[in-house]
Amino acid sequence: NDLKFINKNIPIICWQNGIENEAIVSKVFKRVYGGIVRFTGTMMTPGRVEFAGSGKLIVGLYPKGKDTLVSTIVNDLNSIGFTSLISDNIMQDKWLKVLVNLISCIKPITKKTEDEPGKRIEICRNVLKEGIQVLKKAGITAASTNKTEDSPENMLKNFSKALSLADGEGQGMQLKNSTWQSLAKKKKNIENDFYTGTIINLGKKSNIPTPYNKAILYFLHKIADNKLGPESIEINKIIDKIQEYRE
Repeated sequence: NDLKFINKNIPIICWQNGIENEAIVSKVFKRVYGGIVRFTGTMMTPGRVEFAGSGKLIVGLYPKGKDTLVSTIVNDLNSIGFTSLISDNIMQDKWLKVLVNLISCIKPITKKTEDEPGKRIEICRNVLKEGIQVLKKAGITAASTNKTEDSPENMLKNFSKALSLADGEGQGMQLKNSTWQSLAKKKKNIENDFYTGTIINLGKKSNIPTPYNKAILYFLHKIADNKLGPESIEINKIIDKIQEYRE
């Protein structure tokens, strides 16, 4: 009811992770834009944000194209120190960010043990493989329209680089990504349904199995529902759950 009092011509930029925000917002507002944050920022207390460098911000008109407002926004962001880019096809860039998000939500759930890193890396690799296979079968293009980020195929080839970026590593800092922060703040609602969940649902429609992504989303909800906090699941339990979903 409150929305009926709002000017529907107000421009709205959707900076959230996931690919469903713009479609939802466009049902009400006429001028919708997609925004992508290609760096990790940690905000555990109000007014204090930690990040390693300014990273990239990408903006484009939804569902594709650009206009004068996009140029104005990007120029303003560049003027205050960000590296900001215009996307002619923002949803292709957003689907690429979905693949990054898939592997970024695994480290926040696993306990730190001696054998955890090696096993986690293998899980992450397969989570990414599933995502790429699902998008390919669904005919969805995930790409950096400015050619500034690796393609999905190169993400697999340069996996150590992709994983370090997804985990928020850089300049000697160990940042905490949005999944870790949500779990630490004991939030009931988590964003992962809008990317991991999306890949799982597309996999069902395309008959592509997604046991790795299903297991990760299962434990994300278990942590959130029971307020367990981040890094609370043993890696071998995740491996067992993956096997369950394979059978």
